[in-house]
Amino acid sequence: MIEGSFPDLTPVIPKTYTTRAVLPTDEFRKACRTADIFARESSNTARVAVEPGDGLSAAYATVAANSKETGDNVAQVDASVEGMPIEIAFNSEYLLDALDVIETEGVQIQLSGQLDPAVVRPVDQDDYLCVLMPMQLKEEVLPA
Repeated sequence: MIEGSFPDLTPVIPKTYTTRAVLPTDEFRKACRTADIFARESSNTARVAVEPGDGLSAAYATVAANSKETGDNVAQVDASVEGMPIEIAFNSEYLLDALDVIETEGVQIQLSGQLDPAVVRPVDQDDYLCVLMPMQLKEEVLPA
């Protein structure tokens, strides 16, 4: 352990959220890893769109990235979603860093807005969390 006093990080961790998505960790990690390949040429930007179900269709998250050289990649992962739909962009490498240490079957992402920090944490485990800062989204829509 490193000795010394460290800054209090609790003010940086968001206390509330407007959208919470619970996803299968392995499927979400695989979708993010594939998106990372395409995102390398576009500042490592991966877009995550979370859509709650409406009774007729199930809730899901879409992970997308594009590149002028290699094209587009879009993957859809089934999810359990509470709250409003949201689209947010992350650095794909940072998102993978957070997912690679989560060993539970499920991962949850707590979101408040496109420019607000997100919290990524394992489901039913309180000893780990990762705060991810989003990237600025350009006014594009995810490919259908």
